[in-house]
Amino acid sequence: HDLQDKAPAEEDNPVIEKHNLQNKTKAPAEEDNHIVEKHDLQDKAPAEKNNPIVEKRNLQNKTKAPAEEDNPVNEKHNLRNKSKAPAEEDNPVNEKHNLQAEKKNSQKDFVRDKPLNVVIFFPDDLNHRALQDVSGSDYVKTPFLTSLAKDGIRFAKNAVTTSICWISRASLFTGQFASSHGSLELKCPRFTLPQYWKDSWVATLQSVGGYYVGHVGKWQYHNQQQGHSLRFNYTKIFEGHHWYPQFHSNDISASDKSVKATLEFLEKRPKDRPFALTVAFYPPKAVGNSFEPGGQWSPKNSTKDLYANTVYKRPYDIEKAHANLPDFLREKMVRNRYLERWNSTEQYNVGMRYYHALVTEVDIACSQIVDELKRQDLYDNTMIIFTSDNGLLMGSHGIGGKWIAYEESIRVPLIIYDPRIPLDKRGSVNNAMTLNVDLATTILGAANITPPKVMEGRDIADLYLPPDKATTKLEEKPWRTEFMYEFPLWSMSSNALIGERYKYIEWPGHNYEQLFDLQNDPFELNDLLKLMKKNETEGTSDDNTQLEKLAVGLVETLHGLKVSPSDLRDIMEQKGTFGSLLGGNGEGESGSKKSSLKELVQGLLVELKNHYEDNLEKIKGSSNKPDWCNASLVSARVSNVVTRSSKCV
Repeated sequence: HDLQDKAPAEEDNPVIEKHNLQNKTKAPAEEDNHIVEKHDLQDKAPAEKNNPIVEKRNLQNKTKAPAEEDNPVNEKHNLRNKSKAPAEEDNPVNEKHNLQAEKKNSQKDFVRDKPLNVVIFFPDDLNHRALQDVSGSDYVKTPFLTSLAKDGIRFAKNAVTTSICWISRASLFTGQFASSHGSLELKCPRFTLPQYWKDSWVATLQSVGGYYVGHVGKWQYHNQQQGHSLRFNYTKIFEGHHWYPQFHSNDISASDKSVKATLEFLEKRPKDRPFALTVAFYPPKAVGNSFEPGGQWSPKNSTKDLYANTVYKRPYDIEKAHANLPDFLREKMVRNRYLERWNSTEQYNVGMRYYHALVTEVDIACSQIVDELKRQDLYDNTMIIFTSDNGLLMGSHGIGGKWIAYEESIRVPLIIYDPRIPLDKRGSVNNAMTLNVDLATTILGAANITPPKVMEGRDIADLYLPPDKATTKLEEKPWRTEFMYEFPLWSMSSNALIGERYKYIEWPGHNYEQLFDLQNDPFELNDLLKLMKKNETEGTSDDNTQLEKLAVGLVETLHGLKVSPSDLRDIMEQKGTFGSLLGGNGEGESGSKKSSLKELVQGLLVELKNHYEDNLEKIKGSSNKPDWCNASLVSARVSNVVTRSSKCV
């Protein structure tokens, strides 16, 4: 997979475009290719300057001073005010996002001659709670990631749309949901690139942006369709155990191998081309059945000792939570994973110690790589993304694995360092609902490349760049407030509609549904639908209270959480019961109130399911997928629900 010494056959491959910008002698066919975007703006050929199709991406009125033209290092990611006065030119600190001084040159802010380099740190099976405190907490020792979060932005509600390795990794590279890219099975040959690869950010960066693209570490491509020639320029792929002490007395691990390969990539890369590199770490991969040294995955001695005396306490009664699961989740593979790895107190403590030690190893490896970026003076022109393919249940709910739409499985860390982040937003925590399918679009945005239409995510930079520099203004297209989760495999096949507060899960193979209030039940221990059914058969003293909370929450959910319950009072208060429910003065007999509340809740649940099914059909049947915060759609539906439900109260 090391393609540095290219064979003549590749040289003649018309798909792979050569972007050696020192000897840029393009054939007429390439000049006329409307797909090719021109990123080298220093030595433009006349034909390129006159090409009306070339995307200029805010390059109007670009009049560089000669000193800046000749100094490529002078662009330290602050590209505002390109026509600077001499005093400002000599003061790099004075360029730090002075918004008043920007106004006179608003057309030129963030304009770059060269696109950003991109490095993606991609550890395996990293639960978001292992990094939820990267603000200096001692819970898990990650000093580098703590510093990266302070220099960038941490996205606390980031999630994956399918929580299993190969599907999630395909979504990372394609920017598509599983139902779109279709890479659903782990097949051989694993190194064959599937057809959808032609629209991945890897292929687009090479064919459009002239990037030198590499991949180091774990690799999982697995489709029997005929592959094609668009691929990485550099690869170092290795699999197996984390480390073998009998062969490597110096604690050489898979993370160390990733660092070594990355340093080689950075040293050998063409210095006249932008680059992108994915570093796919194996750790902190779920620990295997053995905790013996060299087991998959035990940490190195040097990091294992850091957590040797740490004692972990489970956050809740695991067996009670397990007993509350539906029957099909209390057995088979997910239960076996728990019994093998997390059951006893000793298993749990050893598993957590090893897992956190492996996270620390990843932290050390990332630090070494970024040190090299700084040594080569690349840090200030490189976007760094730290995230994972999926989370890990780690014994929560008395089960193991990662294949269920619970928070521990779907929430993964996301830290982005971007030289363009304004100073006042650095070190912040953003609670927007970002997804793994957004990363492909975000990477292409950093390269000034318009993403292929098949990509379904959004540019995360829109959340931190000034509105006039964003790809899409949030005022015109608000960020999503809900998203679809898909898991199309095995007996655990499920789909979920996940909002800011509520999560609805459907298990089609078991004719079962769940609803969780994430605000009041962050560990998802109380299935509201199961509670409602229990109240119907047994009855409890707080029936009405629970139903009222559920009804209010469902109305909020269907309204996209844009309208508070009080805003519905005018419609409902004359009906008495619902008016009382929303804080009005209506009164009603307790029994009839309970009955009408149940009817209301049932109607709202039906509407929630309809909303979910409608969106599911759209995502499967359309190449131009809708954004999940379609407020007008939700508002129209909820008005019908409220009108219909008012009749039953």
